[in-house]
Amino acid sequence: MRPRHGFTVLELLVALTLTAVALTLTGTALSAARSTEAAIDRSRAVALPTAQARVLLTDLLRHLPSPEEVDGPLLTLTSEGRAPTLSFLSRGLDVPFGTGPIWSVRLAQQGDTLVIDASPLRAEPGLVARRILVSGTAPLEITALVTSPTGMIERRTAWASGVQLPAALALQWVRDRDGGAGTELIVSLDPLGRSR
Repeated sequence: MRPRHGFTVLELLVALTLTAVALTLTGTALSAARSTEAAIDRSRAVALPTAQARVLLTDLLRHLPSPEEVDGPLLTLTSEGRAPTLSFLSRGLDVPFGTGPIWSVRLAQQGDTLVIDASPLRAEPGLVARRILVSGTAPLEITALVTSPTGMIERRTAWASGVQLPAALALQWVRDRDGGAGTELIVSLDPLGRSR
């Protein structure tokens, strides 16, 4: 018997087939990883600005002045289609929150940008109007939560009731452009029962 010096055709075919299968699986895994990374980046691009808007709005809405401090409505909500406009008074613009001057705040969504315009209610030295733009946010839907005479919670897309406040506001950022629901933030406006 002579010693073998090489591979048989069958051994070469098996090796080539196994290499092709391994390369195909590796390519598929890399493609899936790239798709996942792109999806995470898209999600972060909306999630971070939306989270910043949630924190800012929570601070603003939790520091409404008392009705005795102001003349006129504390909060109004109008909704035209899917673009709500929220106007309210707040002491929550400057740190420490709740201790500063009263600001008139107007919140509106323009495309993927949340626009917050704030101007001091009374002229004081050093206070100037501010515009805060939070770009890249998901579309925002706002509803007033009101307790009905029967004790049920009603959702209203409009609110204009002078010094009376709704029990809470529901702020919901829509997850996708087709209107799929995203996370909802409920901000209690009347913890001391002023609206009852």
